Amino acid sequence: LLVSRRTGGALRYGMIQINENVLIPFAYSSITSLTGQILAAVTAEDGKTILYSTEGQQLLSQAWDSCTMEEGILRLMSGTAQYTAEVSGTEIRMTAIIMRMVLAGQPLYFSFDASDLAGVENYTVLSELAQISHQ
Repeated sequence: LLVSRRTGGALRYGMIQINENVLIPFAYSSITSLTGQILAAVTAEDGKTILYSTEGQQLLSQAWDSCTMEEGILRLMSGTAQYTAEVSGTEIRMTAIIMRMVLAGQPLYFSFDASDLAGVENYTVLSELAQISHQ
């Protein structure tokens, strides 16, 4: 169940089971449905988006600057990195990443497509690349 609680004068949203066990903490200014099985929770603290399953499981380890779902394609932003993913149920498969960095005052772009990402099983590497793109 998606529910809200008033905390410090503001409404915070989370998710609980019928027995009131908390599945998603009450730390979000909003929680919306992206698909029938994926929720986008926007943190009250910094406005970042975290993706959860409707069962309360966090789907990706990273918090995102923005997140949209258009015609079955998930688009995520983190700093100057743009991620595109296909969604099937609660499975999110990255299909493209474009990262922008500045080197010696000049923009430098890195682009990865589905074939580049096919061997990547753990998106921690991608998160680390995104952190580099912030620098």
